[in-house]
Amino acid sequence: MTSERKPKRNERRIATNRTRGFGRRPKSSAMDFIESQRVLYSDIEGRYEALGALYERKLWHQLTLALGEFLQDKSNHRGDNVRLLYTDFISKFEARLSQVRLAQLVSMIGQSFPDPAAAISLYTTVLANRTRLGDEASICIEMDIVLMNLRLGNTEGAKELLEAAKQKLPLLASLEAVVFSKFYKASSEYRKVSLAHVLLWYLCMLSSVDRT
Repeated sequence: MTSERKPKRNERRIATNRTRGFGRRPKSSAMDFIESQRVLYSDIEGRYEALGALYERKLWHQLTLALGEFLQDKSNHRGDNVRLLYTDFISKFEARLSQVRLAQLVSMIGQSFPDPAAAISLYTTVLANRTRLGDEASICIEMDIVLMNLRLGNTEGAKELLEAAKQKLPLLASLEAVVFSKFYKASSEYRKVSLAHVLLWYLCMLSSVDRT
């Protein structure tokens, strides 16, 4: 009579882990993105691996810092990987982050786009969740839209957003420095563009007078 083979130690350990929930688990869509980028960009796979590790450990503050460092390093920008970093990764857990910090990440992503209209499209998509974002983060993103509108020559659209933000700022209970910084930068750029338009009009008027 053949005796039943006893499972080896490693086999018993694997079986025990599976019953405890430590076996092979399906990857999240966020981790699918990380794995795909590691394959595509093998020279920076370590950067993606670090982001994935922080995501899996749910270390949201550390992940926010790591994402900021990743975006600030232009050598990490490949094709549309920065856009995909938001749509296929950050968007999966953005509600868990500090919303002002999220706005800063989205700002960097939009600024990397060569087309201002594409950046505005991203910012508008993120602003669809104003209730979750809160006033501070929303103003930060709106000021980025102001800058992109100015690049497109849409000074009226920029002016409307600036006026709305100017009315909101005194009503907020507390403000992070970055909110004021973005407002004043956008205001400064608007004044520069407006002054340039006034000077151009003045020069055109002088030119027309000289011809008469």
